[in-house]
Amino acid sequence: MPIEEFIHKPEQESYFRFLNEIGPHLIGLNKPLNILETGSMHTRGSRAFTLLFGHLAQMTSGRLITIDIDPEGLSKCREITKEYEDSITYVCQDSVSYMESLSRESVQELDLIILDSWDLDVFDPLPSQIHHLRELLSVVKNLKDCVVMVDDNFLPGSWIDVFYGDGSVRRFETGKDHVGKGTLVRRLLGDWGWTEGFDGIAGCNNVHWFWPPKQ
Repeated sequence: MPIEEFIHKPEQESYFRFLNEIGPHLIGLNKPLNILETGSMHTRGSRAFTLLFGHLAQMTSGRLITIDIDPEGLSKCREITKEYEDSITYVCQDSVSYMESLSRESVQELDLIILDSWDLDVFDPLPSQIHHLRELLSVVKNLKDCVVMVDDNFLPGSWIDVFYGDGSVRRFETGKDHVGKGTLVRRLLGDWGWTEGFDGIAGCNNVHWFWPPKQ
């Protein structure tokens, strides 16, 4: 697996803390891993979830399901991850619809869910937040010992510069609010007794992940 995909940068601290926790946990299960990802990787970059977890699925004789509604994006994902394609199921469908179609047994077999589908617009975050909550609600009651991760989150006291194609830049400040794909997911899982792995760093784009309540 190309190491340049995973260069540790300060602004990616929560991402690498996630990998440092989830990697040993998953390998320690000593079983074929079952991982579900919403939102496939379309380009090579530092958060190469499909590439990384496709590798882990292959290494453990498991399966990664990656779901994307964009046919062109999914085609690009296939090309990037072709060395692991025998261990990846590529699904071109709305993620909520697909997840709602899964059997209870299939959901119970999941070891990790990555929620990263609907792009976050920091100036209008609610559509992304609601979509990721709907993804979670479609499976959460049937999960069994599964870690849930959601990407792209900004803590209170953060600011983000958004660059547009015409060269203009618009700054967004979170103020006292948590703004991210996982805002509603984080609130719900916290209320239901899930444990957050790392609450993040102000000023950075944070990964949030959650350990299920102990049975």
